[in-house]
Amino acid sequence: MTKLADESASFKSKTIMGLLRGAPDLISHVKQIEDMFQRPNGGEKSRSCPSYVTVPLTVSNLDLDELLPQKGQDVEYDMIIVEIADLEEQLQGLLEELQKQVG
Repeated sequence: MTKLADESASFKSKTIMGLLRGAPDLISHVKQIEDMFQRPNGGEKSRSCPSYVTVPLTVSNLDLDELLPQKGQDVEYDMIIVEIADLEEQLQGLLEELQKQVG
């Protein structure tokens, strides 16, 4: 913000410079948020995903324009991912039992 405020010093109106100098420095907050998520890869669709995400991923449902939380950055998200994996494991077991019964 300081750089923008310095650049605006050459403007006729000093209002912009005053606004920019009075704006809080949010760089540390932006960095914290950036660290919480996997960076998108410019809109290209990819099959890569963090290893702890267990939901089956295909090109159609993984678009890295979407934010994917990094492991360990959001405790609640991590707990939900573990819960989903447990439920999928239980469902897979039930499916296998039903397939055996049906033949």
